[in-house]
Amino acid sequence: DPTQKAIFGFGAGGSYTAISNLVSSSGVVATDTAGVGTARNYLACVSYGGDKAIFAFGYSASSPAQAGMSNLVSNSGVVSSDVTAVGTARNGPAGCSFGSDGQAVIAYGNLGPATTSISNLISSVGVVSSDVTGVGTVRVSTACAPYGVGLGIFCYGNNASVQSNKVSNLGVVAADVSAAGTRRWELGGCGYGTDKGIFWGGYPPAGFQGTNLVTNLGVIGSDVTAVGTGRQYCSMSSYGGDKAIGAFGAYSGGTTNISNLISSSGVMAADTTGVGTARQSSAAAGYSQIA
Repeated sequence: DPTQKAIFGFGAGGSYTAISNLVSSSGVVATDTAGVGTARNYLACVSYGGDKAIFAFGYSASSPAQAGMSNLVSNSGVVSSDVTAVGTARNGPAGCSFGSDGQAVIAYGNLGPATTSISNLISSVGVVSSDVTGVGTVRVSTACAPYGVGLGIFCYGNNASVQSNKVSNLGVVAADVSAAGTRRWELGGCGYGTDKGIFWGGYPPAGFQGTNLVTNLGVIGSDVTAVGTGRQYCSMSSYGGDKAIGAFGAYSGGTTNISNLISSSGVMAADTTGVGTARQSSAAAGYSQIA
């Protein structure tokens, strides 16, 4: 069953942070929860096991800056301490769940000297696998959204053109396919409506305020102008079984904590007054099947 609640975590405002904010099954963002784990940004967060989530990789103030750890999130939204992740440390990856038994995939990112297309599977108990040889154009700051039944799709990023890569129900990333929409990066992606996906925000142009809906067949639609404050470095998650929420990020006025709810038909609502520490490049995913 689709997850009912969501969590936004980590990111950077004036400094790197590990704080998190839980989202209720009705889309209400809670105040900050004290951070657990290494403070960092540019990380990925995906749901696994049907009711839990995992934060992984990122960029920190430590040396080396490319982070190689993960943090599990329980089905009550509690973030665990660092676990040294298997796989190449990197920042700016993305991921989504796949299949019918609670697995997920994280792929792409920046190794420091170069971008990559490697991927790492995550088991139904939250174990990160070793690197899988990359497929598709190497890039950073892409986004991923689920669609259909147990499928996913990566799209956008800092590559030279708009390319998408579908994910099978076995977690296999497919070769590049040209896709619709404005070429951009630093955006968010998630599922909505139980079998569709959505991409939102990004750069350039700065503070892009548009969405691209993904059908249940994995077809990405052209840009749709959305309401609310346009921004980049934003995060998204599904919640409530069939809805989504986008929050945090940056725009011309600096970092923000405003959020925008997205209906079960993929329509974005106006800004909701921000809750929690304003920051950018956080990550988000759904957890908990129980409202």
